Amino acid sequence: MLITREIVTSFEAEIRRAEGGAARLEITGYFQKLSSIQPVYLRLKGSVGTELSWDDIKSLVATIPIEKQQRFSAAIKYLQKLLQGHGSHMFETLKALSTKVSKSQQRYLLPMLNADSKVTADQRKYADVGLCLNLTMLWLKESFDSILPSSFERLADKNVIAGKKGYEAAKKAATMVEFRTKMHASAEALGLRISELPWTTISFDRCADHLRDHAEIKAFLIVFFGDLHSVALFREPSGDFLFFDSNAGSYRVTAVNLRAFLADYNNVCLPKKWRGYNEPATKPFTRLFTVDKLRR
Repeated sequence: MLITREIVTSFEAEIRRAEGGAARLEITGYFQKLSSIQPVYLRLKGSVGTELSWDDIKSLVATIPIEKQQRFSAAIKYLQKLLQGHGSHMFETLKALSTKVSKSQQRYLLPMLNADSKVTADQRKYADVGLCLNLTMLWLKESFDSILPSSFERLADKNVIAGKKGYEAAKKAATMVEFRTKMHASAEALGLRISELPWTTISFDRCADHLRDHAEIKAFLIVFFGDLHSVALFREPSGDFLFFDSNAGSYRVTAVNLRAFLADYNNVCLPKKWRGYNEPATKPFTRLFTVDKLRR
């Protein structure tokens, strides 16, 4: 991303808004205590006219204490979204086919994990690749156990970084470092049983029909786009479905709308999330698991 003065000005405005206009971003005298976000601001300001990526700056963001990251959540989110090329309201079209139940944006919680002294280096490394799977499994556990209040809050028109529950869920998910290599045992530790469907031909396009024809299936854990992402579907007693993506949150979808919802998710939303994503909705999932409550 080519950094312009306008970008710096917008970033500074978000910082000052968080600090009530009193953020100390430049040295003006001795014994002055500078804002904890000042190194990020100076790096951005010094990059005007040059290219800068999120990878170039995320280590500086990670040095900001967690409580300060929460205070500057709008500024950090603005910068991360800009440098990663993410659009706004990437999943907005899903609301026409569903009801939003909770909000989740794991990508904005990763810098907080990197700043947390209680999170180990191994857990931080794992979170970069496995956080979506683990958050999905925690969501499935809560769905099966009907846990209220949920760790996954609605947060309508609110910033995920500023909320405490979302970060605590991400922190718990990061501790489950063996989930990708020991999926069955890790699921059992959560009180869940997963069973992989071998040689599956099920895709986003065929998923709704399969669930219609197999009422005994309570939930799906879906791994797709190679093994880069995991999402879940949970069947409610009413016959509606809950869909969860750790980058978006959860949505309640009627059985009638499920196929159209999943098509919109794949064909409209994911290309906004990932540059170059063009997987057809008919492409079979990489891996597919049925999920049920473990009977001991």
